[in-house]
Amino acid sequence: MANKPRQDRVREIAKQMERGKINPLEASAFIDAALEGITKTVWNPGYGKFKVYNEHLRDEASAGIPTEGRDAKLLAELAALCYFRAQQNGSRTPGEVHVAHGVSSKHYKPGFDVFLAQTLAKYQAAQRSA
Repeated sequence: MANKPRQDRVREIAKQMERGKINPLEASAFIDAALEGITKTVWNPGYGKFKVYNEHLRDEASAGIPTEGRDAKLLAELAALCYFRAQQNGSRTPGEVHVAHGVSSKHYKPGFDVFLAQTLAKYQAAQRSA
């Protein structure tokens, strides 16, 4: 059960984001630190599945983030930013993030790239003005 503290920490970070205490860009950085580096993100709102992983740790750290009754747009932004962190961490297979029809890291990459760029710009601008 070495992974349980990591799971609890990731869920607490997601709660802080939902309460507006931190934004999705900050949350992705905190999740990255809690997992000692994100290597994979899976987000599929149709199945209610959101999970982040570090597959390099001995116990393969992973943490599910509850999705039911949550703000889907906020979770989509967090998922895209966690996917981006996995890429930055050198992952060759950073997972699958399905945001909407025409916006997916797997099937609709151009739409996903635009969504990710807009999300990054939105929160980076907010951090600069703060």
